Amino acid sequence: MPENPLPAGRWRGRLPSVIAALGTALALGGGLLTAAHAEPTSSAAAQADRSAPLGLTVKTPYGAVRGRELDGAQAFLGMPFAQPPVYDLAWKAPVEPERWSGLRDATEQEAACLQFQPTGVKNDQPTSLDCLYLDVYRPSRIRKGEKLPVLVFYHGGAGTQGSGVLYGGQTMADRNDVIVVSTNYRLGAAGNLALPGLDAENAAAGGNFALLDQVEALTWVRKSIGAFGGDPSDVTVFGQSAGARAVCNLLATPLAEGLFDSAIMQSSPCLGGGTTQARAHQNGEAFADAVGCAPGDEQLTCLRKAWPASLVQAFATDRPSGYVGTSALPQASGDAISSGNWNKVPVIVGNTRWEQKLQNQQHADISAAEYEAMVIDQFGETAGRIVLEEYPASDYERPFYALAAMRTDAGAGCTVDVNADLFLGQDVPVYRYHFDDPTSPTLFGFQPEGIDMSSAHSGELAYLFDFTLGDRPLTAQQQKLGDSMQAYWAAFARSGKPQAKGEVTWPRHTADGDKALRLAPRIEVITGLRELHNCEFFENLP
Repeated sequence: MPENPLPAGRWRGRLPSVIAALGTALALGGGLLTAAHAEPTSSAAAQADRSAPLGLTVKTPYGAVRGRELDGAQAFLGMPFAQPPVYDLAWKAPVEPERWSGLRDATEQEAACLQFQPTGVKNDQPTSLDCLYLDVYRPSRIRKGEKLPVLVFYHGGAGTQGSGVLYGGQTMADRNDVIVVSTNYRLGAAGNLALPGLDAENAAAGGNFALLDQVEALTWVRKSIGAFGGDPSDVTVFGQSAGARAVCNLLATPLAEGLFDSAIMQSSPCLGGGTTQARAHQNGEAFADAVGCAPGDEQLTCLRKAWPASLVQAFATDRPSGYVGTSALPQASGDAISSGNWNKVPVIVGNTRWEQKLQNQQHADISAAEYEAMVIDQFGETAGRIVLEEYPASDYERPFYALAAMRTDAGAGCTVDVNADLFLGQDVPVYRYHFDDPTSPTLFGFQPEGIDMSSAHSGELAYLFDFTLGDRPLTAQQQKLGDSMQAYWAAFARSGKPQAKGEVTWPRHTADGDKALRLAPRIEVITGLRELHNCEFFENLP
């Protein structure tokens, strides 16, 4: 656990009840001393009830749950935000959970969603199509009547793998007096599949069932989070990688209007374009055929009875998707934002210094000749030769580092810059960060021997969460940076401004300022990220 788990700000919410309790004691005076067995007045009893920490049992709109203490916080794990999307409910909009009687155990996490790629969870992690569950973390000292800011996290993993169960929120909740929610959503073909038969059942969905899950989690928060001490009118959505794209879609979908009031996108931009209905149907039919479900009246029944393994196997060769142009997703997120047709809230966008180390770690041992061939293959002969002059393998310790630098700059380094500028002129505050810790750990299973994987894609996750898919624990210095990052995220959730007490002031990103916050062992305000990532070079590449 980080040191100093009780920052001064934690007492802010308790101060009125403490003052009121002292006032009651003074008013009663000596009577409290001489009548030890007297019944308290109704107002004193009510005030004592408000000042006592809440217990581990919470009555939600769906039934009572019991959580557990976890590292200075309370965790309520594995709570359903929708009915299991299996059999007849597969490839349908999520359905509100049924009420239960008695006390539901919420001390253990539920399964991750079915994984359509193999590196999103560890081998011992249970997975299932029955996976629409979320975890809630709150500070143990929370008092009755408090309404804390809420942060809802959407995990990454290319939309095909990963899980909310990897992202513990106990430290952030404990240190910053916030509620943290980490949720699952359907992945791969289970979450994104368009077919004419599915359109006939639900023309609004467009095959975007993962998006509907993400909205349903927010609907659950709006209805239920008050029971946990959260403020349903103060909700921040944040996500990383595919989770950031999920946040982009939440900005674009009318279904999420009014369900959140600020957004953070980590390491992925909001893109325009999107898949058309015709292409999505074509991809969906190819996937269904690979599963063994031919077109016709029985196609959906066949798919809903298919073994999960057969869905994963078919996905390896034929990837389906949803499409844009429906009431669920009228436009791709980038197009919606540029046109002003989006859920306008303050935003934070950012990326890691060396994003593409992670996506290219399998090329750690490439030779200079192999690197040159990869560049030519990516850009073509003419442009590729220009890129090789700009990023020669001889300038780097290993050809791998040249590849990672080039692809970081050509990819996330500049697309996140474009994304930050996309929000300018939309009458919302925009903040930008740049994660750059030269000692940061990478993900479990992504550390090639002898390779520096610091500040790669996903490198910031262990600093924000009690993360269970990291390559190694954080050092004391890294934990200090993590404390600061969590404080910034929590401050943004509380006010729409990431200004944390005792931390470097984070300026807004503006058209003429180009300012960002460098999240490093020494946090500082920087400029010149376009130059750092060589964006003009790639914009002018033939």
